[in-house]
Amino acid sequence: MELYKEETHPWKFHIPPGAGTLFIGTFPTAVHNWTFPFFYPNKANYFWKIMSSIAACNLNLQLAEAEAVAARKFLLSGLRIGVTDMGSRVARYKGLSGDEFLEVREFMPVLELLVNHPSVQTIALTSSTGRVSAALWFQAYLKQQQTTFAIPTGRKPQSVNLHLARRSVRVVLVPSPSPRSARRYVFEELVAMYKECLPLASIA
Repeated sequence: MELYKEETHPWKFHIPPGAGTLFIGTFPTAVHNWTFPFFYPNKANYFWKIMSSIAACNLNLQLAEAEAVAARKFLLSGLRIGVTDMGSRVARYKGLSGDEFLEVREFMPVLELLVNHPSVQTIALTSSTGRVSAALWFQAYLKQQQTTFAIPTGRKPQSVNLHLARRSVRVVLVPSPSPRSARRYVFEELVAMYKECLPLASIA
């Protein structure tokens, strides 16, 4: 049995026009965990629960796949946020879903995304602990681009300003929305931390 199997990101990114914040994870969970073919597809993941709480709306969990994706894209547009992952191509160990079973082969071209989407002023990294995280992969990617990123420490949300794509971009670290991480927090705390990452106009 082949221990590692390469996977290419199925969606790359989704950034609505005028998006002010870009949420960045690591890589989609294993396909057998998908409820729909879009970012954060595991129904146990807290990301969409957090976003729907911020938007004060309910996502119908019984929708067919195409309708479920459309509803989430509509929610992202309303909140003026985009989503992507740091891994563009990875190798997954034995088909397991945890980030620790991923090895990055190619990073997502985040700086190129920023150039092509000048409205983005905030990057929110949705994991920063463990051997594999969005923050560590972001740091490694920027090192390839000759840019230094020191991962901030302390109580989340932590933030730092970086000069990227010829402008100042705020980089914020929030807890992972994966169940094993998110359950360490009171749900309302997660909502408040994620809400701090959003453009003010989207939550006014």
